[in-house]
Amino acid sequence: MKIPRIFFGLLSLLLPWLATSQGGMEKCSPAIRGAERSIEKHRFLVVVRDLPDFLNQLKHFAPEVEIVRSYTPAGIVEVFTDWSTLKNRVLPLPDVRYADQAEIECLEELPVPGQNLFINKINGLQAKFPDWNGAGRTVSIKELLFDTLDIDLRGRVAPVIFGAGQLSPHAALMATLVAGAGNSGPAGRGVARGARVAASDFSGLLPDDEIAYSTQNISVQNHSYGVGIENYYGAGALAYDQTVVNHPALLHVFSAGNFGDSSATVGTYPGLKGFANLSGSFKMAKNVLLTGAVDSFGQLRPFSSRGPAYDGRIKPDLVAFGQDGSSGAAALVSGLAAVLQQGYAEKKQGVLPQAALVRALLINGADDAALPGPDFETGFGNLNAVHAAQMLDQDQFVESAIGPPDTFQTQLSVPSGSGLLKVTLAWDDLPAAPGAKIALVNDLDLTVIGPDNQTRHPLVLNTAPATDSLKLPAVPGLDTLNTVEQVVVKNPEPGIYQVAVRARKLTNAAQAFALAYQWLPATSFNWITPARSTPFVSGTNTVLYWEAHTDTPAAGQLAFRYIGQAVWQLIDDQVPLQTGTCRWETPDTLALVQLRMTIDGQPYLSDSFLLAPEPVFDVGFSCPDSALIYWRALAPQAVYQIWGLGSRYLEPLFTTSDTLAVLERALFPQDRIAISALAAPDFSGIRSNTLAISQQGLDCYFKNLLATFDQQAHVQLQLNLGSTHFVRQISLEKWQPTSGFGTIASWQAPFFDFQGLQFEAIDATPSPGPNRYRALVEFSGGASTASDTVILHYGGQKGFWVYPNPAAGHEFLQIVVQDPGDDVLFVLFDAFGRFLLETALTEPLVAIQLPALAPGIYPFAIREGGRWIYHNKLVIGK
Repeated sequence: MKIPRIFFGLLSLLLPWLATSQGGMEKCSPAIRGAERSIEKHRFLVVVRDLPDFLNQLKHFAPEVEIVRSYTPAGIVEVFTDWSTLKNRVLPLPDVRYADQAEIECLEELPVPGQNLFINKINGLQAKFPDWNGAGRTVSIKELLFDTLDIDLRGRVAPVIFGAGQLSPHAALMATLVAGAGNSGPAGRGVARGARVAASDFSGLLPDDEIAYSTQNISVQNHSYGVGIENYYGAGALAYDQTVVNHPALLHVFSAGNFGDSSATVGTYPGLKGFANLSGSFKMAKNVLLTGAVDSFGQLRPFSSRGPAYDGRIKPDLVAFGQDGSSGAAALVSGLAAVLQQGYAEKKQGVLPQAALVRALLINGADDAALPGPDFETGFGNLNAVHAAQMLDQDQFVESAIGPPDTFQTQLSVPSGSGLLKVTLAWDDLPAAPGAKIALVNDLDLTVIGPDNQTRHPLVLNTAPATDSLKLPAVPGLDTLNTVEQVVVKNPEPGIYQVAVRARKLTNAAQAFALAYQWLPATSFNWITPARSTPFVSGTNTVLYWEAHTDTPAAGQLAFRYIGQAVWQLIDDQVPLQTGTCRWETPDTLALVQLRMTIDGQPYLSDSFLLAPEPVFDVGFSCPDSALIYWRALAPQAVYQIWGLGSRYLEPLFTTSDTLAVLERALFPQDRIAISALAAPDFSGIRSNTLAISQQGLDCYFKNLLATFDQQAHVQLQLNLGSTHFVRQISLEKWQPTSGFGTIASWQAPFFDFQGLQFEAIDATPSPGPNRYRALVEFSGGASTASDTVILHYGGQKGFWVYPNPAAGHEFLQIVVQDPGDDVLFVLFDAFGRFLLETALTEPLVAIQLPALAPGIYPFAIREGGRWIYHNKLVIGK
């Protein structure tokens, strides 16, 4: 729509008055209102009613403002200008609804040195649902660029179109936690090893362009970064809520932040240490998932940011393992979201679940981590991958929509012996107006009526801005803030439960929503780890994990046995069950083992699993036609699996009972190799780290040949080989100008008299100038191979040697210096003693290009610290 000319005329008269009034300031976010008024230009986000009209207005009334980018779906424009222009010429424009800061630099949350797939039962998911690995899904890593050549992501990296130009180790760790295949080693295994990963730049605070999500088929985006503590619903929150409205299957997962001990300075909750310290206003969005961090025992990390959101909503949504930051916790959740999307698509002929359903499954499956029910520290609890996957697998979910006058109802048949019933409602809401005091637009209500006709309401928290109030446990009540509501029934009576969803307030014709539900037995015990697919390292202090639903007794008896033996060996007769974890000093052996937890006389057996030492191997030689690898025996009669890296994953090549293997290149062209112990079919021990044969510094048997002077000016030669396999003789040789290479020392097979693979010899008579050495290996079949030549320059008895002599004009003169230094100088004179050139001898070998000198004799000298210490003559020939 074109703006009439008369409007521009009126507006030009009104702008000065509008600029001096307070009419523009209420359009500003708290971040802008509290910022220092600088004359420098900054980037701002401007939310507008009509994007084309605004751009037209801007062209007429503030043409100096630079447009950085536009996010059309939410009507947001990123501009580059100074504060005065923003205030006086942009904010007064009629189409402007709101102005917010656009951070130039987002900060990665703290790096993550390693993963743990046990805390959140991810290893249990991988054991129970081995085919659910995120295949067919794409997870976007929005921050700096990860290493696209990482072998743990091999064959599963989307073309880098929208990524940043700068590589980041943090981004590489996030990508590995989400989708690592474990090709590099056990620590490289992530949650969704079948998923594809894409790169997205996190500069600025807006979502990607619409084309990025659609063309790369992105259904999960991980955001492990933040800014400072911000408490308001700004342009970023509006934009991310809008992306989910536009792409109902797109789930955004954010880290909560690492400001757990800090307090907000503005907003509803200022000065409350340990609360309302989420790292960024864009994390106030309603349709995203916020993740805090717990340690390996499920305890909240002190640095993990806490809620509530600015308007009292429950944030974070849940927590997961995060070693040194909430960034890793978010990555684990992102990977699991991709796995759930894959599982759903396989059930629904390729259709993806709405983001609200994935949020409902993840939240409803979480285990309480702090207070019973939700809280502002851990949200709805600690991520439990097995529970989320089981609800999906057993169709314990509903997707539907509701109109203004309607009430949706469904029935649940809860069996006897249940100890807990949980029902979670989630919906993806319309974006709120920027700066809104309460973000909720469409309000749905969840109720559950049991066989006793009692109505259960969702758990709600006290949102009063006081520390004592925010610490109170959740109680049933009416929720008018959150887009997630959860009803919890402890020790539910068996029978039919009526679940109802009512639309309390709707601004559009219908609101889609999702329900997830589960009931847990009152008494049960389930091993999480060990699992059949999870080998343990022998001789280490290992952590065991389980799920126990029992109040009495409070302790169990833990024992283990070797498969094939009837005797159980006691580990601990008083294991606290409710902790869900304990440590076990594993025997230093290679064997199939089983664990048993006995509770009130009832035994609970684990899967059989392999207990094995962690293998370490090395490369003996790497020749054009073959390579040799070798390792220490892990146990008598042990069998080993050799693995090679294929197009995406490590693949089994062959098994052997030897402690070395020769890989014929024609049969096994794979360069990256790993090994593991193999106790029985399907029982492979922990794999070694993967080695790239071509990168081990081997030149067909030779690791290195070193030549050094000792105190007597003798040359010490040291040869290090990778292997003596197939070798008949080894020689150390020196080059003679008249006869070529000659033997200094030699050794013949067998080489039992030598320590390891190191061979040493001495050249007691080095020649002044260059001395050339090499090693020669001769094989039993008659072939031979020589090392690279090593050159050691000797300065003679005087410590200096100049060659060639005679030389020619314009030729390079080589000067050998036994003790170089900045104050050691080479000085050349002509036959009359006149100075020609001077060069500092700072290296053991210095090359000087001579000027055009006539044939004759030229004196030279070497001076050290102002003292002449050596002199000789240089002959220049014709």
